Parts: sequence; C-alpha cells; structure tokens
Amino acid sequence: MIPKKTKRWFVKIFCLLSASLFLMAGPLPEWMLRLLSYEKSFLKETTLFPVWAAKIIPGASPLSFFASLSAHRGERFAFLLLFPALFLTLVFFKKGRFFCGWICPLGTIYEAGSFKSLKKNFLRAKISPFIFWGILFSSIAGFPLFLSFDPLSTFSRANLLFEGALTFTELFSGIIIPVFLILGIFQPMIWCSKFCPLGYMIDFAHNSGLSYAEKFDRDRRALLFGLACVIPSFLLRKNFFKDKTEQAVLPPGAGDKELFSSLCSRCYACVNVCPTKILTTDFPNDLDAGSWFAPKMDAYRGGCLESCNNCAQVCPTGAIKNISLDDKQRTQIGIATVIKSKCIGWTQKGFCLVCAEFCPYAAVDQKDGDKGFPMPIVNPEKCRGCGFCQNACPVRENGAAIAVEGVKKQRILASVYLEVV
Repeated sequence: MIPKKTKRWFVKIFCLLSASLFLMAGPLPEWMLRLLSYEKSFLKETTLFPVWAAKIIPGASPLSFFASLSAHRGERFAFLLLFPALFLTLVFFKKGRFFCGWICPLGTIYEAGSFKSLKKNFLRAKISPFIFWGILFSSIAGFPLFLSFDPLSTFSRANLLFEGALTFTELFSGIIIPVFLILGIFQPMIWCSKFCPLGYMIDFAHNSGLSYAEKFDRDRRALLFGLACVIPSFLLRKNFFKDKTEQAVLPPGAGDKELFSSLCSRCYACVNVCPTKILTTDFPNDLDAGSWFAPKMDAYRGGCLESCNNCAQVCPTGAIKNISLDDKQRTQIGIATVIKSKCIGWTQKGFCLVCAEFCPYAAVDQKDGDKGFPMPIVNPEKCRGCGFCQNACPVRENGAAIAVEGVKKQRILASVYLEVV
C-alpha cells in the first residue's frame, strides 16, 4: 500500500512538471533554444504544446476571473471564461485546501523549499484576507494591479526570469517566488499560510461549518480595508486616465486601453508566447495608473507578425479578444508617423525607403523630393501599427525616423492590404 504522503508528492510533482511545460506552449522559449544551440537545428520552429495551452494555468484561477468579471460589462459569451474557474470553486467548496496540498504548482515549490525550515513563527497575523479583499474591490474599481499576487498568475510570470533582457517590471513581478522561498527557510510555507489570496478564497468558500455571515464578521477588518481601496483606486484610475502625448500600442484584440487594463491580470501569458518578443511591460510613466505593468508593444524589439495571433489565443481573462487571424490582419493597433526632421528621404540626404520595404501591408507611399529622392508617407487607412517600419528604420539617434503610436480604440479596417512578395 502506497502511503498517502507518497501519493500526494507524486501528484504534486506531476502537476508542477505539467504546469511548467504549459508555460512553454507555442514557440520554444529563448533560453531553451540557446541551451540546445538551435542555430544548427530544426528546433527554432518546434513547439511543445499548442499556443492556447499557455493560458491553462493563469486561466484556472477563480480569483483572477472573478476580479475581472465586472469589467466584461455584460459581453456576450464572457461566461465561457467561467468554466475552469467555476469548476475549481466547486472543488474549493467541497474539498477546501485540496487544491493547495495536491495541485497548486506554486504551493509545491514553497513546500519543497520548506523541508529544512528553521520553523520560526515570526509572523502570526494573516495578511491574505487583506490582500484578497483589496484585489477584489480595487479590480472592481478598474485598478487590477494587485492581481499580480494571484499565485497562478505569479507562476505564469516565472518563465520570464529565464528570458534574455528583463524589464524592471518583469523582474519585480518574478521576484515574488524567490523572496518567499527565502522567507520559507525561517517560517515554513509562509506564503501559503499567511499571504496567498487564493488560499484565503478557498478557506472562505469551503463549507467548513461556519456560515458566511460568521466568516464576514470574522474578517470584517479585511473587508473594510478592501472597501477602502475602492475610492483611491477609482481616483487613480480617473485622474491618470487622460489624453497623453503618447498612446501605448496594445496587442491586437485589446480593443480600447481602459477596458484592456481593467481586464488584464498581468499573468504575461501573451508576453511568453510572442514569437518576436515585442510585448514588454516597462513602467509607463506617461500613462494612467490603471495601465501600469500591463503589456504593450515595443517596436524596437521587433514587429507584430501578420501570420501570428498567439496573444489572442492565450489571454485567460478576455483582455485580449480571441480574434481570428483574418481579423487580426485587419486590426489597426496603431498608426506610424514619419518624423520628417530625422528621415533621410525628407531631409534629402539620400535614398532610403526601408520602411516601405519592410511594411507587410503596403501602407507606406512615397512622393518625389526636390533632389529626386523619394519621401515616405504613411497611409493611415492601410497602416496597422505593426512596428516593422520603426524596427527596420536605419536612423537610431534619439529614436527612429518613423514611430508607431497606439490608437485610442482599435478598429477593423475594410481590407487586408497584405503585400504580395
């Protein structure tokens, strides 16, 4: 007879390995390609799992789903996102912390790190009720930043630590795991027992004998704290959500900035599966507070491939709509603008139509200059904002001579206008 503890660890390790493999869905991550020396192999185009598998882990979180539910604003078919979260909620109600002890990949990491713990109990108070109610009410107010503490979203972000160039935001988000591993050396399982908002949600949902009225009364201070988060969250949202000099270029299918930032759980599944790695999470000082840490496009990293809609397939909360590849090719996420004072053609310093050469949508027209050199002009009815022109521009001093700026609301253009090569 196999002991229950052995069975439990077998299941936990299996779930951890499976979850880790799901994070590598779609194109193999750069760190693995470097490890396997892909330059001389076929592995560059190899995929372990379909792209949509990357959303299994963050998409299974009831906390992430219910926190973003109010932002769906009655959208049709939004309920389809409910099923994984609803299933786990029913498991919570019946089995309590069964998910934590047997399935949660982050819980497995923390438990393994606590084997040689000093077993000091320096933190007695539970912080998780305050984190949970703070997440819930601030998200309702359109300020979902604290969803970064959702354990399944945290695990989803861990893959970024193995990538090449990390932004400050990605590093800060990924550092949660090593920090609590270190704390677990002193107080075992400190994240799971004292901080985890999903663990608290499980305890609250579990049919443990206490009525919900008694649970609300027990945690009334945490509930009041969550309610108190509504006003500052709303004010941050509205005071910072103004027209700025720069509009971020959002992933195709994000719609408008306000709805996208309200729904995004900051799991970075879209960042993980982007084949050109153009999605980044730099701290956007010039945008509203509700958009902080949300993914946006950086054309200096690459361009948005016309043959790819990976980000639309993996978003677990519907922040990025699952649009078809045809709709993606017709979606305008931004508009490029030629900076004439920098452009080689417009300053008549020579011949250069690199932007037109790299544009996959034939959106760059030209007119003749005084010296006979062609000057590029962007057609806004063809431009998608894919960023290939900006990425390819040879001018690099103080930025490229053509730059893409996001649109206030993404729209579907009438025709694809794909350039036939």
